Amino acid sequence: LGPGDSPMGRAGQPAEIAGLYVAAADPLLSYATGQIFASSGGDGQPA
Repeated sequence: LGPGDSPMGRAGQPAEIAGLYVAAADPLLSYATGQIFASSGGDGQPA
């Protein structure tokens, strides 16, 4: 990824993305099936 490839201007760091993985593995989200959780730094969002 280059500086212009993401609205954040940089690639995500493991510590920033880890929370999403922890939340997805939490039993409190066991009812959330078939969901797509984007961790893209805003890539793909309307301008």
